[in-house]
Parts: sequence; structure tokens; C-alpha cells
Amino acid sequence: MEVSYDALRRVLLDERKSAGVQSLDEGFYESYREHLRKLRAGTNDAAGIKAFDDMARALKELSWLRLNKITLKALRDSQKNTMDGEGLALEEKGFYTDAVNIMQKFGECAECAPAERKHRLRAKADVPAFASQDGSGLGPFKKGEILDVPEDAGALLLKRGLAEEI
Repeated sequence: MEVSYDALRRVLLDERKSAGVQSLDEGFYESYREHLRKLRAGTNDAAGIKAFDDMARALKELSWLRLNKITLKALRDSQKNTMDGEGLALEEKGFYTDAVNIMQKFGECAECAPAERKHRLRAKADVPAFASQDGSGLGPFKKGEILDVPEDAGALLLKRGLAEEI
């Protein structure tokens, strides 16, 4: 693998052009970090400092661009219940694996959350706006209107004779 500013620019341009994550060697970032350490140690003039800054900026842009794509890939893969970290650098594989696992756990929690139960009623009279027990506003309702209201609000409307079950 060639480690140079020109090679880094080519990788960055390819990454910008593609919708998916481009394949990188596992040791890509480590190679460039080592190269940057050597550049920093050997910079005594303005040209050397500029070369270091340009390479560091390009590497940072590449890593943020890839991080964004990898996050979206992890989201898609977690929904498909697959895991494919092929072509990712070593550091990216760890992030990808953790992200997929977290997203899958989150999806499991969302699936087991109880769905809010609703009552389907018909208003027997005009009902002014009111707040349900959870604080959400309901109404106003017109006589004869079909209502889909939370269970607690439906029980209250039935108890007061303002609605009937359908």
C-alpha cells in the first residue's frame, strides 16, 4: 500500500464519488498515522508544515466521511440482521460491530414496547376539548363523530355517557 499525500487524495476522491464505503486495507489508518508522525518530526520549514497540515486535514475528512457511511451501513445491516465489515480498516471494524450490536439491541427494545391501546367510540354529544391522563389534548368532538382515543380517555367518556362503543 502506497502511503503518500497523492494516494490519500485518490482514496478521498473515490470515497466522495461513491455512495457506499470503499474498501481499505486493515492497517490503512495506522500506516498514515505513522507517516504523519514522521512528517511532523521532520518539519522545520513552511513547506513541511503545509505538507503535514494538508495530509492531516485530508485524513480527517476521509475518516469523517467514512464514519458517516459506516454508520448508515450499520443501520441497514442491523435491520437486515447481518454483519459484514469486509473492506473496513481495523479501527472501523470495531466501530461498525459495536454500532450494529447497539442498533440491534435498540430495535429489540422498540419491538417489545407495549403498543398504546385505543378505544373506538362514537360521540353521543358534543364533547369539549380536554386533557387525558398522560397530558395530551383531545377533542373537541362533535355528536356522532367516530373517536379513536386512548383507553383511559375512552373509559372516562363512556362513564360520563358522552360516548358509546361501536
